[in-house]
This record gives sequence, structure tokens and C-alpha cells, in this order.
Amino acid sequence: MTALIAGVALSIGAMNAGQFKSGVQMVPLTVTVTNRAGHPLSGLTQAQFTILEDGRAQTLSYFSAIDSPVDVAFLLDTSSSMTRDLPLAQEAACGLARRLKPGDRAAVAGITEYMFEAQRMTSDLDRVEKAIRSIHPSGATAIYESVYILLREFERGTRVTSSLRRQAIVLLSDGLDNASHIEFDDLLDSVRRGDVVIYVILLDRELKLGLSSPESRYAVQAGFAMRTLARESGGRIFTPQSGAELTGIYDSIAYELKNQYVLGYVPARQDSDGTFRRIAVHVKHSEVSQARTRGGYYAVAQRASR
Repeated sequence: MTALIAGVALSIGAMNAGQFKSGVQMVPLTVTVTNRAGHPLSGLTQAQFTILEDGRAQTLSYFSAIDSPVDVAFLLDTSSSMTRDLPLAQEAACGLARRLKPGDRAAVAGITEYMFEAQRMTSDLDRVEKAIRSIHPSGATAIYESVYILLREFERGTRVTSSLRRQAIVLLSDGLDNASHIEFDDLLDSVRRGDVVIYVILLDRELKLGLSSPESRYAVQAGFAMRTLARESGGRIFTPQSGAELTGIYDSIAYELKNQYVLGYVPARQDSDGTFRRIAVHVKHSEVSQARTRGGYYAVAQRASR
């Protein structure tokens, strides 16, 4: 099978029985559609979707409203600044893990001055819950580096499977990165090369700080970075003001993961010039407020797997 190159364009001739086969180059999209109340909207048909690439309408080649399997990476900020909120976050994350269905998989990782893997991707959800509860707060915070590593892990995993699996990262943090060895722009580039939806739960410290304090300015910058990651991946950002809101937030993510659409299209413009192509999805329905998907992809020539 041909590989998913940098997580951008999938070489497939057919998407049937949940499998990708070699053939033409297709761009896969995970799409979340919400109504005016912000709740996921199910029951839509292929005819109601329109895909635009750089403003040009594209022909939809694949459509699925079936709840396809999902791989979820739980990424928890376990730095010292999370000491107070981490126990509540662990309990809420376990609630999401328990709502995954048979066939879904999950992994668990923590963030300190580096990313540590508490549990590799597995379908054994009991092990996932134990891993979530096992982590403890300590050290600094390398958020960008941790998300980057997970994206690369997803990319490698996609290369060795033919299954149609959605991919998501659920990141909980206060957003203040003080230990990464990569720049935010490098991370954003990696996000744009994949179809991994990133949900960010940002414990918004800027709301608790004086606007003139240096730490507040860092918090504002961190908030902007986290919002950008969520937007460009087709995900969503949550900004709870207390740990008491976390259970409801993880429940919302679980519900959203069960009500997504998987679309695919062969770009009308097939030249692989390396440029970034902007994607927009529109839905014809009176109740639709928003259709979220990744912001675009890089038109990079595919390479055959060895």
C-alpha cells in the first residue's frame, strides 16, 4: 500500500470496507458540523457538503457518516504548574476513555520538560485508564515538542495500516511552554501536514493575572498559539476557569468524536508544487452554524512505501 506522506494526501483508488487502496491521490478530511447551539449535527448527506480548495469547488469522491474507529492520544500537562488541577483532569480524561467504543484505541502521554509515554496506542482501554491515573506533576513544560512527537507517531502509524481510522489529540495544559526545542511555526507546519484533530483544553491563566504582568503577556501569547493549533487542525479549544468544568468538557469531546464525517476528494489541481492549499467545507442545512476541518494541506508529491 502507498503511504500517507507527511499525513497530507492519501493514495487511494477506493475507500471501501474501511480500507484505503493504491491509486489516485486523495485528500482525506475529518469534518465536524455543529448547529447554532454548538452541538454536533448528525444525519447529513453527501449532497449537502461542498468542499473548496483555494476558493475553487471540488468534487467529493468519498463520504462516510459512519462512526469509524478513532485513535485518541491523551496528552496531559504534568508540569509543576498543573499540581492543583491534574487530579480533576485525570478523572475527566478517564471518563472520555470509558466512552470510547470497541475498535477504538488510545494512548497516554505526559508533558514535563519532555514528552513521556505512559501508554502506547492500545485497544485495551483499562490499561489506558490506569495510565492516565499513574502520571504525577513535576518539572517544566514542553508542549510544542510533545504535540510534534505525537503527530509524528500518528504519521508512522498511518504508514503501516490500511484501516480507515480517525485521529485525535486531546491536550490539557495551561499553555505556557518553557522547555520545547522546536518553534511554534515548526509545530504548526506539522499540524498542517496531517489530518489529526487537536482538542485543546486551556486552563486559562491569563484570566487570573493582572493584564500588566509579564506572566500575563506570556499567557496571552500561549492562548493564541493553542487557539491556532485547534483551528488549523479542525479541532476546538475550551477555556475552563476551574477544574470543575473538565468533566463536562471531556464529555463534549467524546460526543463530538461520535458524530463526525469523513470526506475525501481528488484535487482538481493535481500538480505537486509544494504549496499550501486552503480548504473550506460548507454545508447546506438550515441548522448548521459551522463545519470544522483542517485548514489545508501541502501539495507534496507522494512516495511509495518500501
